[in-house]
Amino acid sequence: MLRKEDVPEKVARFAETHFLGGLTAKEAGALGLPAREMIPLTVEEKIVCYADKICDAGKLRRIRRYAGGNSTAYERILKLMREVEGMAGGRLETVQDFDAMVAVEKDGKYLVLLRKSPKIWEFPGGAIEWGESPQQAARRECEEECGLKVAVGKLLGTTSAVYEKGGKLKHAVYIVFSGKAVGGKLRLSREHASARWVGKKELPKLSLGFNARPVVEFLKK
Repeated sequence: MLRKEDVPEKVARFAETHFLGGLTAKEAGALGLPAREMIPLTVEEKIVCYADKICDAGKLRRIRRYAGGNSTAYERILKLMREVEGMAGGRLETVQDFDAMVAVEKDGKYLVLLRKSPKIWEFPGGAIEWGESPQQAARRECEEECGLKVAVGKLLGTTSAVYEKGGKLKHAVYIVFSGKAVGGKLRLSREHASARWVGKKELPKLSLGFNARPVVEFLKK
């Protein structure tokens, strides 16, 4: 639109790269946006893009939802922000935690929970507390989140993600187990709006959280 109004190209680039700064032309086209490079190149473009993100605390979360499964684009934006902070001699505060998740199976289907906000599906699980083993955390989190007592099975795999939360960069490591419900009664925690038992073929059709997508791949093995 700015180009149609004969706005100088430099100004148009600022607008383009601040909106979703970090997308390649191919990534932008796949999202239904103009297939142009939206990666800031000059120092000025990088600073404008960075300022846009820090002035709106929720923008990074919206970008992650908008980009869907394209975690590469999201991580590219985080890298840009670290680069700009480095120019000023500072950096985003970083935190790291370890989480245990369980793919609870019953009659060939797997339990997934729908978060209230954002509206994404995930497997039961959560942070490993001080002194807990991953298996202990997996059992505790299942009972807390869905009311089920679970027999934790084999290790399916591990995965990780870097994302912004509360103005900090968080690195989360996920340890994923198989599991069987052996007691309790299915109920929802305050974090979740719904629960479903879903077959392997149906799982990829759900709007899965970024930490749940690798679990679907683990289950194919």
